Amino acid sequence: RCWLWYWHLHQSNGSAFQTCTGLDYSATQIAEAQSSIKEPNLSFSVGQAENLHMIPDKSLQLLTVGTAIHYFDCKLFFKEAFETILQQDRYKPALAREDFGVEPPYKETESTSRHEMEMSYPSNIISVVGYLKSLGLWQNYCKENNVESEKLAQQFIEKLRNIMKEVTDKPDEYPLELCTAMYVILSRKPLA
Repeated sequence: RCWLWYWHLHQSNGSAFQTCTGLDYSATQIAEAQSSIKEPNLSFSVGQAENLHMIPDKSLQLLTVGTAIHYFDCKLFFKEAFETILQQDRYKPALAREDFGVEPPYKETESTSRHEMEMSYPSNIISVVGYLKSLGLWQNYCKENNVESEKLAQQFIEKLRNIMKEVTDKPDEYPLELCTAMYVILSRKPLA
């Protein structure tokens, strides 16, 4: 079982585990994930990283965080994570290594390492804007500047359509590639 904070689970660890759940505090983020992903082993919930009471203790083989860790109360999050993650002797690192391309550099000690990567996804104008609307940065901008999210989204879509009309007469259907620069900080529990 794996709980992930990333809306493209099917692109990462979804195929390596029997069940995966995406958790986010944003109902908009969860709605975007539910509308985009239809894999039978993936589910999504609105919740807080600092309160993982819905996860049984010592039940996770893998817990990942997407772009949101800077919003967390890390002390509370790591306390919750420590309670839910299995002891290392039951973790199957090869399953995660296939998708992330990383592995802890030390097998016998507590460790943390950092790796950078780029992830890309096939997309289109509407999906790109849906992704942007689901981000906390978008929602915070709209709230702080008293801007209606849908109005801003429509303005952005129209600008993108005008740009795309130079290369296609069907800008909403034209395939785009959404690329995001990412880094991975990989940590593990100490051996018992």
